[in-house]
Amino acid sequence: MEAIDAVDNGVSEYDLNESPKYVVNTCLSSRIKRLNLNWMDSDQSSDRENELFLQAMALAGAEFLDNVNYYAKSWLPARSIVMESLVARESVDSNGEIIKLSRPCPVRHNPQCIKLILLDFSGYC
Repeated sequence: MEAIDAVDNGVSEYDLNESPKYVVNTCLSSRIKRLNLNWMDSDQSSDRENELFLQAMALAGAEFLDNVNYYAKSWLPARSIVMESLVARESVDSNGEIIKLSRPCPVRHNPQCIKLILLDFSGYC
């Protein structure tokens, strides 16, 4: 949501004194923007504008639901596995330096977990 809000409010994602190395034009905001009436379309009616607005709503809604499903069905379960493994680490290694995951999961997509692990082992990293 932060990125969508920032784009809508004109907040740049990089320092304006520097040129971007590349431009992303496939993000949700860009895809929705392309659903505005095209100035070359012969049909500039309110009905056509409303039709495109409904398409934009459907696109944003689908993107939102995809994200909710990802976090509910993948990210949160992976976070639980990492956190449980972090708590139980001393049963694997008496120094608590080794963490054994109970099952494979996407750890790199859980930066909060990685931060907790790094903070907990700050003397070892």
